[in-house]
Amino acid sequence: MSDDTAIRAATAANAGNPARRPARRRRFLGFSVAALIALLVVVTMFEWNWLRRPLERYVLHQTGRELELRGDVTARWSFSPAFAPTFTLRQVRYANPDWAEQRALVDAEQISLTLPLRALFRGGLLIEDLSLVGVTVGLERAEDGRGSWRLDRAQSDPASSIVLRRVLIERGLVRFLDPASQTDVLATVGAPSGGRLSIDATGRVRATPLTLRIDTLPADQLLSGMITSPDDAPQFRGQGRVGEAKVSFSGHLGEGHAVAGTRVDVRASGPDLSAFRPLARAAIPGTPPYRLHAKVAVEQDRVDIALQPSTFGESQLQGVIQVLFGKERIRVEGRLTASPLDFDDLGPLIGAAPGTGPGEQASPKQRALAKRGRERGRVLPNIAFDTAFWPNVDLDLTLEAKKVKDSGRLDIDSFLFRARLEAGQLSVDPLQVAIAGGRIDGSLSLATNKSDVTLKSNLKLRALKLDRLLPATGRTTSSIGQFGGTVELTGHGRSLDAVLSGSNGRIALAMGPGEISNLVIELVGLDGGEALRFLLGGDRRTRVRCAVAAMPVVNGQVRAESVVFDTEDTNLVVTGQADLRTEQLAFVVHPTPKDWSLFVLRGPIHLRGTFIEPEIRVDRVALGARLSGAVLLGLINPLAALLPLIETGGGTDADCKALLDQARIQTQRLSAPPSPVRP
Repeated sequence: MSDDTAIRAATAANAGNPARRPARRRRFLGFSVAALIALLVVVTMFEWNWLRRPLERYVLHQTGRELELRGDVTARWSFSPAFAPTFTLRQVRYANPDWAEQRALVDAEQISLTLPLRALFRGGLLIEDLSLVGVTVGLERAEDGRGSWRLDRAQSDPASSIVLRRVLIERGLVRFLDPASQTDVLATVGAPSGGRLSIDATGRVRATPLTLRIDTLPADQLLSGMITSPDDAPQFRGQGRVGEAKVSFSGHLGEGHAVAGTRVDVRASGPDLSAFRPLARAAIPGTPPYRLHAKVAVEQDRVDIALQPSTFGESQLQGVIQVLFGKERIRVEGRLTASPLDFDDLGPLIGAAPGTGPGEQASPKQRALAKRGRERGRVLPNIAFDTAFWPNVDLDLTLEAKKVKDSGRLDIDSFLFRARLEAGQLSVDPLQVAIAGGRIDGSLSLATNKSDVTLKSNLKLRALKLDRLLPATGRTTSSIGQFGGTVELTGHGRSLDAVLSGSNGRIALAMGPGEISNLVIELVGLDGGEALRFLLGGDRRTRVRCAVAAMPVVNGQVRAESVVFDTEDTNLVVTGQADLRTEQLAFVVHPTPKDWSLFVLRGPIHLRGTFIEPEIRVDRVALGARLSGAVLLGLINPLAALLPLIETGGGTDADCKALLDQARIQTQRLSAPPSPVRP
């Protein structure tokens, strides 16, 4: 038997002998206790001042920056919060890199740091507890991304940063400077007053002015971890201003006072939530003046936000939002409900101002925006889409408005949409609107590139009711019937105005049998005899056989290619166009009666003017011809003057089946995106 074989056999025999195991354990335990006692003796009895100069030389060699230990260095053994040594250094100064504006990273009267054993043995840069007294800290980031807190010679390796579990500062100044992001914040930590610490922070973060004051629990309670339950008194409170917003907050740190597990109750109010875009570097939507309340829970890889009932303009929202970290981009998911939602408050989402009338809430900037819009004489907003932060954050947010108010003639009851932002591309799908007793279903998408935004819309109108859009008035009866259709548009531009100005697509609307106010029809046809009869005897409904509108959109021109409204009394045909680029209307309504009537001033009716100030005019040439004939005949015979004003009929029924079939064909064509036509 070879020597190796004999050794293996003996080893196996010993391992299999149960009587020998306790002896091995006792030896190992004895060795561990001896090593621990030796470590305790070294930590407590060693003259650590002997290591000041070697430590200074070592730090200079490793980091290229000077460390000055001008006071004593001592050590003690800490049993809480971890079984680890705590080192105390007095009169310490550690320099910043040469490129930094601030000369010292740390200049302190006293520094105490607790190093866990695993960090000592593994060589990690982990500090369990760091206490600084009478300190000035100068944190700085260079324009090329280097950070003065990184300890490698190039200040570019994130792994060279020290990991801090807990930090306590007493009488200190902490300044963070990052010229590239227009950030310069100075935090002043006061001396304990009544056992509590106060922190005052002023400056700007990403060009957003900031002023905060934070009060904490007494230092001994913070370090001992006496208060960890969310039901106890808050460990910190704060209030101040961030930009134009007023903020206040209170809360608890996590177990052991770590960031994970922190709970914060936040209240904020301001003129427009989108003011936080530069600060958050995220596509926060524009809002009217707001007053929000949220409960925030910070976990290891996410932040949970429970939005309590909060007001935005005249709307009230609540819901849950989750911010997820750990991937290439931050991801925000959530669901919000609004009840009620003021329709005017949606204006900032498309670059328009919210409602600015009596009782409406709007910031001074938004009121100025609305005034400029009125002075422009335009409806479509020309404020550029703010897409700069779209690529930074992914979004999946659902908003459900259970009750909508102030939607005017649109008569919207409720709506729901789901907005998703992925890699800078925004889609709204589904988009569901309960409107006029019917609904609109569809989707929108906005794709960004370097120069503009491409908008695509695909909307289906289903069973919209006439009596909701044309309600009864003092003189007219309500209408009966419903219509549907499809709207599909594609456009490019930097604002909604620019997108629609050059858009291409089609609009198709169709209505089956129904009833409408006869007085309205006769007035449109300028049928004085019929209108007088209904004014004196009361309005009644006239039967609508059908109505069809097929309107292609070419380079922002909405053309009335085939628009017919056919009733039992009159056939109305519409020609002309609307220009989305100039917001000019140029439609002509051609009424053709089907019955005999007296006192008819029949003639084409022109719908002109702008979107904001439309004008309805009678065709003066046609009307003048009838009136001239009446005047000339009146000179001959007073009764003959009525002849030009008598309509003998002659209008024919439109072929409703053919028109509706054509509308169905148009709708089928809309399922395929139209080819964009550029000027």
